[in-house]
Amino acid sequence: MSDSDPETQAMGQIAAVISGLQEEQRGRVIRYIVDRFKVDIAHPRQPKTVGAPEEAAAPDMNREFQDFASLFEACGPNTDSLRALVGAYWLQVCQSNQGFDGQSVNRELKNLGHGIANITQALNPLIAQKPAFVLQLRKSGTTKQARKLYKVTEAGIKRIKEMIAGAATD
Repeated sequence: MSDSDPETQAMGQIAAVISGLQEEQRGRVIRYIVDRFKVDIAHPRQPKTVGAPEEAAAPDMNREFQDFASLFEACGPNTDSLRALVGAYWLQVCQSNQGFDGQSVNRELKNLGHGIANITQALNPLIAQKPAFVLQLRKSGTTKQARKLYKVTEAGIKRIKEMIAGAATD
């Protein structure tokens, strides 16, 4: 683990510590961390002011997509994992959610005719790579098929923005 970045290590350590807690306890711990370190977890959907340096450099990076189909088309994902990442980005970032579940991602993809036979297998490479594009936050139930809640990381968000900008080489 010494070669991965500190943010990913911290997220892994936190996930390992709180995974053994009950849901209510995890909520209290996470709220404590947010309050203690004064973290702003809100993701406002308001566009940046016109003329901001980032917007001037890459105007398409800050545009909002009216629907999932528009985002999907702009990204042009060509693997199941990238399709899943685009769906996850739509649900979490564009829809201002704290995370997403695999079934919701696959529902969005199926509506476009790009459903994935096993969404968990498509998300696993995004979790396994360093830095991870997706993190598993929790699992409800004990079976292998139990519902899982995921989160797109900053690295995953950056990857989507690269895809939108056309910088992706996949």
